[in-house]
Amino acid sequence: MWVYLNGKFLLQEEAKISPLDRSVTFGDGVYEVIPSYGGELFLLKNI
Repeated sequence: MWVYLNGKFLLQEEAKISPLDRSVTFGDGVYEVIPSYGGELFLLKNI
């Protein structure tokens, strides 16, 4: 499996993240979500 890490595509076995990385120690992450209601994306015309 390929993963994308620090601007590079690497094999899963080659990808290394420090245990002191902020995403590991604090559980930080970035997520993007667009809600939908009745099968329509909410406020799609405003994006």
